[in-house]
Amino acid sequence: MIKRVYYMLKSGILIALVAVSAAMAQPVPQQVPTKPDAAFYRLDFTWREMDDAKVINTRSYSLWLQTGDKPASVRAGSQVPVVSGGTADKPTSVSYTNTGINISCYIKEIDNAPVLTMDGSISSLVPAEKSQDTKPIPPAFMTININAVVSLSPGKAMTISSVDDPGSKHRFQLDVTATKLK
Repeated sequence: MIKRVYYMLKSGILIALVAVSAAMAQPVPQQVPTKPDAAFYRLDFTWREMDDAKVINTRSYSLWLQTGDKPASVRAGSQVPVVSGGTADKPTSVSYTNTGINISCYIKEIDNAPVLTMDGSISSLVPAEKSQDTKPIPPAFMTININAVVSLSPGKAMTISSVDDPGSKHRFQLDVTATKLK
C-alpha cells in the first residue's frame, strides 16, 4: 500500500511538472499596437508662371491620398524628340526627352496636423529666340526640382516653392491646398 501511494504521488508530481513545462512553453500573447485610423486627403496643386507680377500661365493638378508612408503621384507631360545624331536637316538618330510635371508625395499626421513630404519637378522647352540665322538649333529645356516637407493647414492654400528663372523675368510658384476627406 505504501508502494502504491508512493507511485501515485510520483506520477502526480510527474504530470504536474509536464503541465508546468507545457504552460511555460506557450508564447505569451503580446499586445499589438493599434494603428490609428488612416485619414484621407485631397491635394490641389496650382502651378503658376508669372512675368513680373502678371500671371501668364496656370496649371492645376489634384491628387487623393491616404496618410502613411506610401507615396501617391501625378505625372503629366510629353516626350519631345531631340536630334542626337547627324544634323537637324538629316538626322541619323533621335532621342526623346520627357517634359511636363511630376509630383510624388505622402502625408503623415503629426499631433493631428497633416505634414506633406513631396518631391516634384517641372520641365519644358524654352522658346527659341528669333535670330537671323536660318540654321535650326537644338532645343533648350528648363527644369525646376522641388523637395519639401511642409506642415499643412487644411482648407488654406500654401506656397510650397517660388523660384525665379535666372534667364528671364519669370517666376514659378507651386501652391497646394489640402482638404481632409475623412
